[in-house]
Amino acid sequence: MISLEKNSGLPIFLKDSKLVFSKNVKAVKPAVRRLYEMNDIFYKKVRGSNKIMYYMYRGVCFKKDEIEFLKRNLRYDITILKPCKIGKEYNKTYGHVHKTQEIYSVIYGKAIFLLQKKNEILICEAKENEAILIKPGYFHLTINPGKKPLVIANIIKKNVKADYSISKKMHGAAIYKLDKGWVKNKNYKIKFKIKKLKAKKLNKPLYVEFIEHPSNF
Repeated sequence: MISLEKNSGLPIFLKDSKLVFSKNVKAVKPAVRRLYEMNDIFYKKVRGSNKIMYYMYRGVCFKKDEIEFLKRNLRYDITILKPCKIGKEYNKTYGHVHKTQEIYSVIYGKAIFLLQKKNEILICEAKENEAILIKPGYFHLTINPGKKPLVIANIIKKNVKADYSISKKMHGAAIYKLDKGWVKNKNYKIKFKIKKLKAKKLNKPLYVEFIEHPSNF
């Protein structure tokens, strides 16, 4: 097992791309995203299967901190993306948009965050202990370009509704991340301006920042 406590602020562990919780942490059963649910968003379509692509643990926290999250109507989530490819494309989340902001941080591994809105694409490469703010209205997804599991955390409004219709209609984001680089999604007919976004270095884990300064969230 790999300890994630240093970068998460929680006594949790990574084992076989899943979380293991200590007794004082609220044990959360993960939702999963399987390959057959994602066939329409990859560069190259493949036959669907029950293969799990990533795990989503929603509402992780110390048991003693649960009331603080409830007061703020927020939740702390952890997502684990397996290290794999579909054809030549790296594993990624399905992609969605919502009307509230969201903060992500990398706990373990390396991440590529892709954001898009109108004719703009933002690409952010982030390492452990780095964070990114997703502003309201931006379609976004996360890519695992590495050879080990990617563990990311996020803080968001508890009952936020995610809209997945862009991915479903357009078969993913405007560009795909393949092992040879970025490739345009031909379902998009407009030209995009691609910009790089710099991740913010965290002095403390995102979870600890929230507990110490909840009014900042």
